[in-house]
Amino acid sequence: MPKKPASPLSVETKEYLVFDPSDVKKTVEIVEKVKPAREDIEIVERKGKVLKKKKITAVKKEVSVLSKERDESAKRAGKYILIITEKPQAAAKIASALSEGTDKKINNQQGVSYYELTRKNRKIIVACAVGHLFTVAQTKKSSDYPNFDVTWKPNFEVDKKDFTRKYYVVIQKLAKHASEIVVATDFDVEGEVIGYNIVRFIAKRDNAKRMKFSSLTEGELQDSFENVKPTIEWGQAIAGETRHFIDWLYGINLSRALMHAIKSAGKFKIMSIGRVQGPTLKLIVDKEK
Repeated sequence: MPKKPASPLSVETKEYLVFDPSDVKKTVEIVEKVKPAREDIEIVERKGKVLKKKKITAVKKEVSVLSKERDESAKRAGKYILIITEKPQAAAKIASALSEGTDKKINNQQGVSYYELTRKNRKIIVACAVGHLFTVAQTKKSSDYPNFDVTWKPNFEVDKKDFTRKYYVVIQKLAKHASEIVVATDFDVEGEVIGYNIVRFIAKRDNAKRMKFSSLTEGELQDSFENVKPTIEWGQAIAGETRHFIDWLYGINLSRALMHAIKSAGKFKIMSIGRVQGPTLKLIVDKEK
């Protein structure tokens, strides 16, 4: 009969020394202290004095800014709520819907109308824009491409014949003493960009409240004001701004490249291509072929 394999317990084992990590003395590296030279000490002391002086100056400036902000808030407090609409017609509709009785007053500055009214003992002013008051433009004049240095600028700074300056000025004056601002532009991407640019560039504020409505009926406008949103619709604002920047970067740069290509062939012609125009033309050409 074959022999059975030996049991593991019967196999001869060797003894090993068990290593106990806790029983090991650890070494500590001691950094040698080097006495600094007199010149080094004097330099540190001089820098320390300068930094301390700068810090005190910065604190004073910060306190001064905060004081000015408090003063401005105090001036604005209790004045009125400023509602900003996208078009003159919307301003008239909102003013009529929110007014109580016949207390609505129409004012006129530089040919721009705005409305004063009272609702539940709160003074309200309704002012309007005329669509976009700002446009995307280059930071510096240049015909080079590609160019990615763009920013928002008032329409009247880009086009000297533009008529929106008076609306800009009226909103700017009214925003100075408004206790709060409510954006009441169309509730879509373009409307949000129009309102957001007015809030940050004209009113010089980080945020505003938001009326949400889909029609200019009296009941819906009243409900929108009574249930006003605490902030602008940030998703729409960012999406809208992104679209405007992409339109400029894509359209202007490619149009310049296209005209440069034609010019290099010995001809000159003003051509344009855009984010939508170019791909659409390609689809048409492919279909015709």
